[in-house]
Amino acid sequence: MRECPKCGYLDEPYWRHVRFRIFTDCCRLEDFATMFPDLAKRIVTEINIAHKNYIYHYVKKATMVQRIHITDSLDGKSWREPEQEKALANRFFVPNQTKLAVHL
Repeated sequence: MRECPKCGYLDEPYWRHVRFRIFTDCCRLEDFATMFPDLAKRIVTEINIAHKNYIYHYVKKATMVQRIHITDSLDGKSWREPEQEKALANRFFVPNQTKLAVHL
């Protein structure tokens, strides 16, 4: 669960982090339908939806919805993460790092 340091907004408890991904969160489709009923109907057919500040992606096999913030996505339009930063983060060295915090 995430909390905004400025306004104190708490993210819904349904969202959890995706394994092996840095900026992506996921939740079950049933939980997504309780939060956003209109988007849940659309996402089953459209697979990818950009809504407000997030890009949502539906994974059919797992029946889960993944989300990524537009500023964290690869190009601001797709749900992919920046691969370069993600790959280099495992080595604990990222030149010109912009988003990741290095813990040594």
